[in-house]
Amino acid sequence: MNRWFLWCISAICLITAGCYSVKFETEPLPPFFTCYRWIDADHDNRVAKSEVEGLNRPFYSTYQTVCFMGEIHEPFGTILSWELHGPDGSVNDRGTSLQLDDIMVYRNCYSVKDLVAAGGAGTWTMEWLVKEVKVGMVGAELVEQ
Repeated sequence: MNRWFLWCISAICLITAGCYSVKFETEPLPPFFTCYRWIDADHDNRVAKSEVEGLNRPFYSTYQTVCFMGEIHEPFGTILSWELHGPDGSVNDRGTSLQLDDIMVYRNCYSVKDLVAAGGAGTWTMEWLVKEVKVGMVGAELVEQ
């Protein structure tokens, strides 16, 4: 009786763990997030969770990179602008891009050490704008070491 009970419990645990791992792999990423890096392994210009390292974690100034990622859904030809704000709200970097597909992934990566030196530790925020209207935003906590 005890062996049967242990076998049943083991089987339930294995099945539950297997179902959980399938759910985890198919769970979509948010449209705006931060990471250490993204490698488009299947070259489809779409972000899969398995292609991202260091999703939405604190970023430390020693040898780390922070990537602000945004999946933008706008018509082909739309001019998109972006701004990087330091912890005090000041704009530390900005630029524009042309939307080349209805869905595009934008990646802006920076050295954490350089950002902390330029504007200090704290929450840095990336904003994406279309016609001066914010279409997305994400923040990253940068920690000085």
